Amino acid sequence: MEMISKGVVQNVSGVVRIAVVPSMARELLLPVLPLWREKYPELRFDLIASVHSSDMIRGEADIAIRFFRPAQGDLVVKKVATLSQGVMATRQYLEAFSQPYTPELFDWIALDMKLPDVPESRWYETYIHKEPVLRTNDYSTMVEAVRRGLGVAMMSRITKHLDPMLEDVALSLPVLPAQEVWLVTQRTLRDVPRVNVVWRALQDLFSGFF
Repeated sequence: MEMISKGVVQNVSGVVRIAVVPSMARELLLPVLPLWREKYPELRFDLIASVHSSDMIRGEADIAIRFFRPAQGDLVVKKVATLSQGVMATRQYLEAFSQPYTPELFDWIALDMKLPDVPESRWYETYIHKEPVLRTNDYSTMVEAVRRGLGVAMMSRITKHLDPMLEDVALSLPVLPAQEVWLVTQRTLRDVPRVNVVWRALQDLFSGFF
């Protein structure tokens, strides 16, 4: 993120509201906000961390990070990443098992968000025929449970980029389709300086991982 990390820019100021799922706010955005503030000390941020989509047409956020491409509204959209998914566990947890792995060997952590058509929930119900040791409605909690060695879970491989202790678990199971990540803003906001610098920084952030 060269544009963020070098020098101080004084003429970009104001609040940028970013709508993002809680896990991405915690794992991706919070670590880079100090760098952004160092570059733009007059810039401030509102993180709207929710699994529900903010209404961009009504102006509930300046920039949204979404896993689908919006089909309505006078919006600017850009795909910035494609996130593959897989079953993950810590190296230490996997040391207790011998290959070939089967789903029945492991303790599982399941995402149970009580929302319609959640792919992770449907995948678990279809392919894992045992009760999980933990159900949670929060993605970050699921990831942390895996990090703590409680078991295995299906999750985005972006998590492995962020935590070198996590590894893919080689199972003969279908995995979830890759998730596309889109940046979204209103067309009238795209060239506003405070929005423009954060938009470009988000592009750089995702390009650094994928």
